Amino acid sequence: MDATDDSKGFQPLVAYNPEYHKNHLWSQKFFRANLDVWTLSELSNTPGMLYKDTHLSNTLAYIKTNRQKHKLPASNKLELLIDSFVVEDVVAFREEFSGGFDIVFGNPPYVRQELITPFKSYLEKTYKTYQGTADLFTYFFEISVDRLLKKDGLYSIIVANKWMRANYGKPLRVWMKEKRIVEIIDFGDLDVFKDVAAYPCIITLSPKEPTEIFDATTPNSLDFSDLDLYVKSNKFDVVTGSLEVNGWSLVDSKISNLIEKLKNKGTPLKEFVSNKIFYGIKTGLNEAFVIDQTTKDILIEKDAKSTNFIKPFLAGRDVKRYSANFQNSYLILIRSGYTNTNRGEVEPFEYLKKTYPAIAEHLLNFETKAKKRYDQGDYWWEMRACAYYDEFEKPKILYAEIAKRGQYIFDTENYYVDTTGYITATNEKWLVGVFNSSLWKFLVTNVSSEIRGGFLRWKKQYLENLPIVKEGDKIEPLVTAQELNFGDFKQI
Repeated sequence: MDATDDSKGFQPLVAYNPEYHKNHLWSQKFFRANLDVWTLSELSNTPGMLYKDTHLSNTLAYIKTNRQKHKLPASNKLELLIDSFVVEDVVAFREEFSGGFDIVFGNPPYVRQELITPFKSYLEKTYKTYQGTADLFTYFFEISVDRLLKKDGLYSIIVANKWMRANYGKPLRVWMKEKRIVEIIDFGDLDVFKDVAAYPCIITLSPKEPTEIFDATTPNSLDFSDLDLYVKSNKFDVVTGSLEVNGWSLVDSKISNLIEKLKNKGTPLKEFVSNKIFYGIKTGLNEAFVIDQTTKDILIEKDAKSTNFIKPFLAGRDVKRYSANFQNSYLILIRSGYTNTNRGEVEPFEYLKKTYPAIAEHLLNFETKAKKRYDQGDYWWEMRACAYYDEFEKPKILYAEIAKRGQYIFDTENYYVDTTGYITATNEKWLVGVFNSSLWKFLVTNVSSEIRGGFLRWKKQYLENLPIVKEGDKIEPLVTAQELNFGDFKQI
């Protein structure tokens, strides 16, 4: 952008003066070389620069005039604050500045990982925080703290809180625990930005050595006039060592100590159930493979053998406490490898038509869409390969992945479940009582992410390390009683 372009809130800037731009602050902080920003040509290892020194000038002017751009009312308090830290070009370009910035803060760009695919090989070689599915904003943490700050500087940023628990944030969390976490303010699902479910948090870091505890605040409303005063009155201590690599939860040190004691009394769930906690079935095309009662009846009427491929199917929301709200939905499940294992020399789809004519006729209506699925087996009419299909055909525990409290059932009906549900492959029926208990909810609340409406995510990564103490003889009769009480799901 031209330095005099004011179409986006910029004001005309001073003319370029080479005397001001010898080893200036902006250049020193980026690897101590004359680099202003990375460009596509640089990432491709070819010469070229997209921006010149006017980029810093534009940035300074943008900070000063940003409220004008967004047509916000003037704020004397804010103007005084801006004037206190925004310098003139002649100061910013002074060559004696060195050692890094005192403070770096901001709101990074959000660019989905699919859109930065051409740069991923570069990012992987350059950043410790690299993860293939990470959003671009992830790397702003590392470059700001490791390359832009003084050793005693501060980095503060407002960003979506998903990195604290998402898989893509794991390398970032590992890297961050090696830094000093000064403070985290997690707003959760509060409407900080009107009509946008942003889940924002403000995090402040330092390149210094990590401390044993840091300050955290989790506002439960926006009913305050001064965030600083609110934080001072509501902050609590978080033990840095209590932050687990699979996901962070901001828990008061007293609670984290209690959770640690509970963990020491039991066996981690994943160990107790031999790591048999499995994700639901992803069809890739529900309109073809998920059918209602009427369609099921028609298929079986045309060909009784169709029942071999038709399975009772639940959505996660159909799994209630102690009982299922079965909606008469069914899954057409032809496993990956089935066709090739059985067809001999017969052409693949001809074999399906000959052996299961009603199923083949039904699926043929969706051939074009089904062929585009990523999740398919050897052929477009098959489900993708899955090592645990057989577990759905056994007694097991089913539960909803999104719920305010435990919604677990013990299933003996051979239900399959979609991707909003999980199964725990065990015949230990008494565990349902544990999973539906207030204590289990307490544990999950302190490790899980929370989404709008107070719903928790009951994902494997959050649950697998929670403790189980074997009390089957005492609990199983209570579970059976609860199944009878909750048998009518409409009363739940």
